[in-house]
Amino acid sequence: MNVGVCGICCDVCGLREKCQPCCSAKSKEAELKMKKQIEILGSTCPFIECAKIKGHDYCSRDCGEFPCEKYKKGPYPYSEGFIQMYCRRKNM
Repeated sequence: MNVGVCGICCDVCGLREKCQPCCSAKSKEAELKMKKQIEILGSTCPFIECAKIKGHDYCSRDCGEFPCEKYKKGPYPYSEGFIQMYCRRKNM
């Protein structure tokens, strides 16, 4: 079971048919995914790119800034309700 940098299990993600699994931002899979995205889309996943720059494996587990503006302005991968709930619990 692969979990993306964004924290979503690739097996249950609605984009699984259009998005290759990436695992940790430090993984070979993430590097290959970013190269493929540049070829096909002309840009990379903002979550993988950011985590890679910061030296994190996963956003929600490793980054003290999660959920950052990339997540808050959406519309993916989390709903506004999830982000609000996460922030409330994080501040408890």
